[in-house]
Amino acid sequence: MKIFFHHIPKTAGTTLIGYLNQRADIADIIKPNSFGVPPRDVREDDVRVHKDKIRTYNIIHGHFPVAHFNEDFSDYFRFTFIRNPLRRMVSLYNDWRSKSAESLKNAHPDDLIIHDISNSYDIVNFLKHRIYPITGLFDNAQVRLLSGAMEVDIVTSEHYKAAVKTLDQMDFVGITELFQSSLTHLFSRLGWEVPDTVLQSNKRKYNFDYELLDNATIVDAIKWDLQLYDYAMDRYNHFINARPEVIQNKSYQVDLYNNPTVRIDMSQGFDGIGWHVREGVGGEHIWRWTGPDLRSTLNMSITGSGSCKFQIGVISVIDQEILENANFYIGDTPLSWNLIGVVDGVQVIEGEIGGLDQNIEGPLIIEVPYVISHHDIDEQITDKRKKGLAITFIEFNAEG
Repeated sequence: MKIFFHHIPKTAGTTLIGYLNQRADIADIIKPNSFGVPPRDVREDDVRVHKDKIRTYNIIHGHFPVAHFNEDFSDYFRFTFIRNPLRRMVSLYNDWRSKSAESLKNAHPDDLIIHDISNSYDIVNFLKHRIYPITGLFDNAQVRLLSGAMEVDIVTSEHYKAAVKTLDQMDFVGITELFQSSLTHLFSRLGWEVPDTVLQSNKRKYNFDYELLDNATIVDAIKWDLQLYDYAMDRYNHFINARPEVIQNKSYQVDLYNNPTVRIDMSQGFDGIGWHVREGVGGEHIWRWTGPDLRSTLNMSITGSGSCKFQIGVISVIDQEILENANFYIGDTPLSWNLIGVVDGVQVIEGEIGGLDQNIEGPLIIEVPYVISHHDIDEQITDKRKKGLAITFIEFNAEG
């Protein structure tokens, strides 16, 4: 199916993109800079010019002004998330203040301006800089993105009405403050399994000053977004009482007679839970870490009779004991395996699924004894994601 995630900055979108991209082949996912300008600077004319190319992708996501896509993308499953506007504003402000030199190296010149100003002023005086993109990203920004009014000076009731109209065209609108609940309903709508543990990417803890709500500059900068948030919350409460149809997921089938070899590499999409985002794109290998749970799954089935061998490539592991004590299952059936060595820089394990005389419905389960982060090993490394094995391919072969 075709999915369009309208990513409003600082609404847990990075986590959602990880889930989306897992289920699609790389060729099906929109490429960075597909419009030749930063996503927030995309205009209606840009969409009109690039529409045919963009529509070749099955997965589209980005910080685009949403209303520009209302006309020609109605056949996509379109969704977005709305966040409490004060929390979103403070989070974005703190994010810009904490940008590293590395992340700013190839940044848009406007982003450098925001970074410098945010480090020179408190949030109230920062907002008094009425220049784009500060206005576009901070002043009633959710209404701006949903109405296409990124560069107007003052947001009005007409822009709010346009934003509501855009929300009403969405197939799903989640609430960041209800992230687990929203994810459950979104995944149910898509026919995807919900992970037991949801690890939000780019999640940081900041002190939150509720006295900001007494400041006129702050209140003016979120007044229309507050109304939109209330509308989105009411819409969400109505949605969870509905019973929308379920869309089929993507799984793999090993047919021992007609399709005896199935190889899944991490450039491909698959349905399952317990995986981090793709890494290594553009290099020799692409991989995904299992985690943050102890179990990671890939939905599949095996049909036919006889025996089937499997191989799994592990490109990295933080602690070798994790691999040495890993367990693998098809459904409830444990699989025996051994490490056959290193091939092209990848540790390859091999096992056998023997004595098949009936169809086996997966999933393939990869179970590790514990998960650990790079930060746990070296505190100077900022990556705190709990990981198990970095998998680069999974292959099944019928024994002829």
